[in-house]
Amino acid sequence: MNRSLIKLSALLCLLAFSSCDCTDRNPGWVLDETYDEFNNKIDGDQDSKLTEDDEKDIEKKTVKIEPDIPFEHALNERTALVTGPDGTLWLAYNSCSSSNCDDVSLTLGQKKEGEDWTFEKVKSQQGTFGIEIYKNQPVLVFLDPTDDSFKVALRKGKDDFSFQTLPVLRTDPSDGLDIARDGDRVFVTFSNDRGDDLSTFVLDDDNWTKVDDLAIGNASAAYERGLQADGDGNLFLVHQNAELWGIAQYSLDDNQWTERQYLKKEGIRPSSLVVGGINEICIASDIDDSYLSISCGDMNNLEREQWNFPDEKLTSYSSMFRDQKGTLYVAFNAENNAELRLATRTSSGDWEFKSLFEKNSFGVSTTIDRAGQLIVSYYTCNDSNCSLEVLSGRQ
Repeated sequence: MNRSLIKLSALLCLLAFSSCDCTDRNPGWVLDETYDEFNNKIDGDQDSKLTEDDEKDIEKKTVKIEPDIPFEHALNERTALVTGPDGTLWLAYNSCSSSNCDDVSLTLGQKKEGEDWTFEKVKSQQGTFGIEIYKNQPVLVFLDPTDDSFKVALRKGKDDFSFQTLPVLRTDPSDGLDIARDGDRVFVTFSNDRGDDLSTFVLDDDNWTKVDDLAIGNASAAYERGLQADGDGNLFLVHQNAELWGIAQYSLDDNQWTERQYLKKEGIRPSSLVVGGINEICIASDIDDSYLSISCGDMNNLEREQWNFPDEKLTSYSSMFRDQKGTLYVAFNAENNAELRLATRTSSGDWEFKSLFEKNSFGVSTTIDRAGQLIVSYYTCNDSNCSLEVLSGRQ
């Protein structure tokens, strides 16, 4: 999920990666051009249009979640999707209640199977956030700027949330926020800019407890999804140590971080992590803030297999997901945010690329529903405003 301090351009310095005033250290949407310049590039690019065969293949359905959003908010926002065990889709995002976006709320969308989307305001909030499922209900972790704290919100029912502040000293900026589920337990990680170790907490039996810290200072996390459980008693965390990016492994039985392995390729910046299969850890990254790179391996060799795609330029970050059949999907905002692209690793091990959405996209997140359909959330903009949309379809 949720990282580095967002360096916005002079015209778009109002909002941040996960909110309008985020203290996250992720570069997020580093926009070096005005919206008009960007929009002209989109209008002049006809190569990204879907063919008729592509449209039939995708069988997509798009739903507008928020139809009227200020440019500055949407261009610097993120979304977060998760599927519950009962098949319910949950979407977390920051919504604006006014045209100038001066009142921002952490908002939760819910879509039960066969029903329409419904929405709830969780809390006024600006900053990074993450979402997971605990006992079939969403739990959200977020930075609360009202008192500079690190909070969790557990949904009890419609518009009913219980809040708890976790004991982490927060100063600005903060980073290292990630969340993952292991069976009936939920784990979160968090650090701050004081050089403290990266803190880890677990939600179990309705109680939050602090577990072993990861001894690393000034920690940074992956852009979109950097903490995962393998279902076999281990957590895996993407983190930065000095100039190196890698994975730390946590043993649930031993309550300690047991191993670390670092990526060797230079210029790499991880976005998403998935674990599963037989000793397989896959990381989607960008190289030199420019093009897509994917590696798969294990804690002995994170780069046992590596694919670099210099022709697949991307903006900011990618979102990776693995379905129950082992198929890997990586959704990403193409160069200059010109379109929403999808990379799929087929059963033969080859990678295929196609366009999911032929217009501009920002803030992508992914999940798989119980029917095996890929669900993607993103922002897109036209001449007057932006909208938050959710796209679904069998790929």
